[in-house]
Amino acid sequence: MIDVDFDVQTDSHGKDPDSASETLKTYHQILWSKQLPNGQKLQLLKGKGFYLKWNDMYFGSDSITCSFHWQLKDIVD
Repeated sequence: MIDVDFDVQTDSHGKDPDSASETLKTYHQILWSKQLPNGQKLQLLKGKGFYLKWNDMYFGSDSITCSFHWQLKDIVD
């Protein structure tokens, strides 16, 4: 599913791959979508005008681990 040899710079057209690579966005969607300890499914969605979204929370590629930690803390606890 994830090609670890793929260079995400190739589909970012000279821009920052974190914001411009559709492949990197798809890989982040796959990697971070998961079953949460409370039974909810964190299914990240891609769309226009945002990087990834779940419910009313938006996630960016550069800060997904930080956002994931503090925004979902109350849900997971």
